[in-house]
Amino acid sequence: MEELARMLGENAEEWKIVGLLHDLDHDETRDALHEHGIVAAEKLKGKLPEHCIHAIRAHDSGTGLKTESKLDKALIASDSLANLIERTDRTVKS
Repeated sequence: MEELARMLGENAEEWKIVGLLHDLDHDETRDALHEHGIVAAEKLKGKLPEHCIHAIRAHDSGTGLKTESKLDKALIASDSLANLIERTDRTVKS
């Protein structure tokens, strides 16, 4: 996320923090995927700018929230890529 932000002329520090914290609620929402991102966003409210909170809220399609910014879209793309790499790595190792 940090490097992508640099390439797009965006705030690299914010994007890095969003990338690191967006799955903060992963364990809590494992059985309630429609809340994934929502719980993390609530925990981070007031600690990050609102556009960062929105990206975290909207990064999982299960919430039904629409993307509004490059940050939103970049988080979804980066998260999808990370998941693909993780799944591929597990498959190769098994």
